[in-house]
Formats: sequence, C-alpha cells, structure tokens
Amino acid sequence: MRAIIFCLLFFATPSVQADSFFVGIPLSKITVSEQGIEEAGISGIDALEYKVVIELIGEDFVWATRNNLRLIPVVSGAYTTFIAENGSGYIRVLDEQMREIGDKLPESQRGYYYMEHLIHQMGSITYLGR
Repeated sequence: MRAIIFCLLFFATPSVQADSFFVGIPLSKITVSEQGIEEAGISGIDALEYKVVIELIGEDFVWATRNNLRLIPVVSGAYTTFIAENGSGYIRVLDEQMREIGDKLPESQRGYYYMEHLIHQMGSITYLGR
C-alpha cells in the first residue's frame, strides 16, 4: 500500500526543469587565509572539477555546483552578481555582449568572464575564469 501511495505522489508531482544559465571554467584560484595569499593556475581535469554552474529552475537561480543554493541576482552595468541567499559567497558574471567584444581582442588582452567568491572560515577562495 505504501508503495502505491509513493508512486502516486511521485508521478503526480510536476517535475521542474533546470536550465543551465551559466557555466564557467576557472583559469586561476586565489586563496586568502590566516597564513597568507596563494594564487595558482588551474587547467585540465582540475578546471572541470572546479567549474561553476548557475541553473534557472522556474523563476529561481540556483548555484548548482554548491548544493543548489538559491541565488539573488543583482544587475549593475556590464555585470550580474548572483549572491548566495545564505551569505556564503557570490558569482559575478560579465554580460554576454561584453564577452563578445572581449573575444575580439588579442589573446593577451582578454580577461575573465566570471569570478566565483566563496567565504571559507576566516578567509576566502576566489576562482576566475571563462
């Protein structure tokens, strides 16, 4: 009987489709701690492991790579900052039109498309990437 009720509830519940809104691959990592500041480049498999994903579920943005934390978007100029509802960090993303302009620059002058900033104990971890 419980199995039947479970199946009815499971299949009667409308599923909400998640759409990837932004996916970024980090190129560098900056760690700030009581011991100092450490900067390191990231590439290959490590870069994929530390990618950032923002998904749009219904009308809500979530930080898919951080346990689906709800994000609050704040638009300012060429950037949108997605702030974690619990205050644990944010992602700042460059506007798509500005990315297109940046892609036309020589490789040596291209910048980052996003910054993911995480509060970690009494320090922080920041990923910068495209």
